[in-house]
Amino acid sequence: MRKFLALVMVAAMMATFASVAFAEDTVVATYTFDEGKADAGLTENGENFTYADGAVTLGAESYFTSDVDLKGAESVTVTMKVKPTGSTAWPIEITSEESHAYPTEHYLGVLLNADLTAERYANPAEKNARPGNVVVSGIGTDMVEIKIVWGADNGTVVYVNGEEKGTFAQPDGYDLTLANCIGENPVVQIGKANWGEYSDGLVIDEVTIAATYAADGETASQTGFATIALAIAAIGSGAYIVSKKH
Repeated sequence: MRKFLALVMVAAMMATFASVAFAEDTVVATYTFDEGKADAGLTENGENFTYADGAVTLGAESYFTSDVDLKGAESVTVTMKVKPTGSTAWPIEITSEESHAYPTEHYLGVLLNADLTAERYANPAEKNARPGNVVVSGIGTDMVEIKIVWGADNGTVVYVNGEEKGTFAQPDGYDLTLANCIGENPVVQIGKANWGEYSDGLVIDEVTIAATYAADGETASQTGFATIALAIAAIGSGAYIVSKKH
């Protein structure tokens, strides 16, 4: 009977920790531009911002930095509405690097031109390669909602107007954990990438940033399933979790 009760407890623990391990990201920042100015938590860099119709148009060499702290995040989801121009634009970049060096850059970013490219880079020099892209061809110049999920599985998923458009999985020999991609002091930039590139003419609206964070250097799944493993080991040894009377 005690062994049965112990097994029931383990099953309940597995269900609980599974829900924790795979929970959706929690919203940590929302920017709507509805007040005709930069939302709280955003800093304007540059002088060319046009606020109209509850959105913002970025001008030459003008971008926002966000005060959201993504240090320690193990997954990040960014959702926003953008109206591409067909020319180079960077709706968002998250990085600790002040400048990038091809092909060893470390960052998360979204590049718009004729296409949409979601990038997840942490490229070791010895590889001389930069996997980490999801490309959505022919993004057009109409306002669209984009959603980029940089997951804790070291992969990326891209949605456009709610429809999944592409995925990326980490290749062997790479460490594309968020910690390795965005570094110790990540800065969130809306409208600029540290290639010295901006987003002249890009319209942006309804930006949401969500994240999950590791606790004390461990993920929820690591902590939870380690506990489950100990419980199973206890059953195997006869300890049963429920103490036996002698």
